[in-house]
Amino acid sequence: MLLLEFLTRLKENYNMFEFRIDQLKEVLHDHCRRILVNLYMPKEIRAQVKQRDLFNHNALYYMEKLDSFRLLDTKVMDRIMKDYWNSNVDSSGFFMSCSTCFNILRTKKLSHIDDYESKHRFYELRDISEVRPHEYIYKVFVLSMQQRYFIEIMIFLVLAALFQFYIDKFNSG
Repeated sequence: MLLLEFLTRLKENYNMFEFRIDQLKEVLHDHCRRILVNLYMPKEIRAQVKQRDLFNHNALYYMEKLDSFRLLDTKVMDRIMKDYWNSNVDSSGFFMSCSTCFNILRTKKLSHIDDYESKHRFYELRDISEVRPHEYIYKVFVLSMQQRYFIEIMIFLVLAALFQFYIDKFNSG
């Protein structure tokens, strides 16, 4: 990862080497991936990946920063990512509980007791010292957008088929 970081900084400073640096990065990615695929000692790699540098970043941070997602697509790195995902940081809860509108609708029964909306407006300052999300949850959410688009396409196709069915039924009857 340090070599990839070095090549990225060279590319930023010296544009004339951009083509050669891109080729070197591809070769380095391929070699690292082959090493990770053929590796039989995951504990040593886990220790290396979790090790932090002077800026308090680990190898996973640099993989994400340098778009080295091909390296994460190995069994060893998958185990390490599962270890991070099942960490001691609490990531429980309901996704929609972050939405103010959803909470207003959900607590509608309690609205006669307390005005939930006025106390929980989205522009009001909230105490988030107790909330500690997982380190990689936002990156996972960004990368999961293609699943969201797939679901939207499927819903659109189902609605279009239903609409076509009812139009044909109306026209034939």
